[in-house]
Amino acid sequence: MPNGLTHFGYVSRALYVVMDGRGTLGRWARAIHLAAAVADRLPLTLCPRAIQQHFSSRRAYHKTPRAISQYAAFGGRLVGMELTAGADDGDFLLGSQRVRVVPHGDIDVDHPYRQQYDSDDPVVSTAEGQLFPSFSACVVWLVATRAHQAIRSLAASTSSHPGLVMDLYRSLATSAIQDDTAHADCASPDGSKHQRVIVLSGARRDDTFAAYLRVSAASASGYVVLGTTEAHVEGAEGWLRSAPATGELVRRFARDIGVDLDALRLVDLSGSM
Repeated sequence: MPNGLTHFGYVSRALYVVMDGRGTLGRWARAIHLAAAVADRLPLTLCPRAIQQHFSSRRAYHKTPRAISQYAAFGGRLVGMELTAGADDGDFLLGSQRVRVVPHGDIDVDHPYRQQYDSDDPVVSTAEGQLFPSFSACVVWLVATRAHQAIRSLAASTSSHPGLVMDLYRSLATSAIQDDTAHADCASPDGSKHQRVIVLSGARRDDTFAAYLRVSAASASGYVVLGTTEAHVEGAEGWLRSAPATGELVRRFARDIGVDLDALRLVDLSGSM
């Protein structure tokens, strides 16, 4: 235990986090399972040092939105993304990524994230100008995209001019997705650029590997990257054969939202291990 924190103090504060989070801690299930799939992070524990740093009192716990307080207790165990408070209220560091809580009134009236604003899991922005619909969505995004050591790029596509491919990018980035498919969206403050990470595998307890599709779609440029931790099939030619389970998942997902996967013109990257 860190200096100044007794075992009783740790247990009582940890129990308070768990009891206060009844009905809402489930928001972290997908991020936790994904982190476990790419970095073997289970079992997950509440960090004594984080408990001491962030929860000196009940008032301190409730000073920040509930989702952020919950994450502070265990976030350092997720691929090294410990939460630390910034210099200003509402500013935080998620690992090395700076995020800021965006007040409801600061979001453009016509922006979709304003309509679904949840003060317990608020909209956040990054230093790069990305706007996430919730803090928990930002965590899923960072877990999926920052585990570079484990996830290999399987295939990719880019475009820098309007046309069919850009239309497909926009469909992937903005189409409605079934609730059982984990994903994280982000957008520019003016809504002109949309990005999305679709977690094809890894967000459920029984998933044996992680795979995701990352999409970016602006007015005239965009890209798609497919990544996976599925074991490479030696001697296989092409990305569909080198990771057949991932290939089947991405084909099924594209078909479900009406996107022709072949029309994306994905370039094979499976040879780069």
